[in-house]
Amino acid sequence: MQRKHPAALQSYTEYMKTAEAKAKRVKQTCLPFPVINTTSHLQSKTERLILNFVVQTMQPLSIVDDEAFKKLVTGLNSEAKVMCRQTLTKMVSTEYQSRFSALKKTLAEVDWMCATADIWPPDIERKSAILALQRFQGVHSNDKIAEMLCKIFESFDVSNKIVNVITDNGSNFVKAFKVYSIDAAIQRVEDDGNEMEQESDEDKDIREVDFPELEDTGITKGREKAKTQFKKLLRDSFSKCHAVWNKVGRSVKSSELVRNLLGKNLIRPVATRWNSTFDAVTRLLEFRDKLDAMFEVLGVTKLNPLEVEFLVEYKMAVAPVAWALDKLQAENECYLGH
Repeated sequence: MQRKHPAALQSYTEYMKTAEAKAKRVKQTCLPFPVINTTSHLQSKTERLILNFVVQTMQPLSIVDDEAFKKLVTGLNSEAKVMCRQTLTKMVSTEYQSRFSALKKTLAEVDWMCATADIWPPDIERKSAILALQRFQGVHSNDKIAEMLCKIFESFDVSNKIVNVITDNGSNFVKAFKVYSIDAAIQRVEDDGNEMEQESDEDKDIREVDFPELEDTGITKGREKAKTQFKKLLRDSFSKCHAVWNKVGRSVKSSELVRNLLGKNLIRPVATRWNSTFDAVTRLLEFRDKLDAMFEVLGVTKLNPLEVEFLVEYKMAVAPVAWALDKLQAENECYLGH
């Protein structure tokens, strides 16, 4: 261009320096595509998944320092990185504060609640939330239990909204509410109980009536004899069952023998668990044809046919009560007025 058309090039150069040329100059179009940092997005998702795993499975925070865990994460995605323990600790604390604030805001919108975190909105839809899951240090005495519950309720500002507290029937829980509950409520319940226990004069007269003609016919004596026999049958049947349950609970070898024989483990009664005795007897009767073999393997005196029939009738009699108790302790179906 310089060699063939020097004059034209000089003219063009001078023109391009003018304002008119600059105004008409066309710039290259730049498409506004967003720039996404895929590595940062992947790392954020990985850290969130690790946080959920640690919290939901109650893993120790130190698991992120474990080499096997790191290999698991990087093996699933080579670009992912496992955060350090300090970062995880901060994330757990931040998540806790966020959940705490959200739950506290939700509880502030209701008027009444149960200590099991049952919330009663206008549509009668049952909702629940765990208010606390923390270590109980020291002796599990009734005063310590009451103190901890009060602190938990106060931290969520629901102390004045609690209308019921549902616990197991452990003696420490029972005493905590017996000692530290509202005196007026306790007195009212005791008064109601006393009124129910009081008998009218007419009832006393009826109970004190003697029927010598029945005694002459032996009906009264027969009734007392049947009562004594029932108590003996009850005691003998359950003493043998408890011998089996104790052996299975205290000996790994005995438990394995029963497992190999029945293909299932036995259910053992627990004093603080509703229906546990009923469930334990039901499990025994599932293998009615193998009871003799199981008792023999464990070295326990076998149940005689009458005792087995007693357990069958016990199951039939208690079944409606067990069904009702299952409804009362249900997580989603139990509410006031059920």
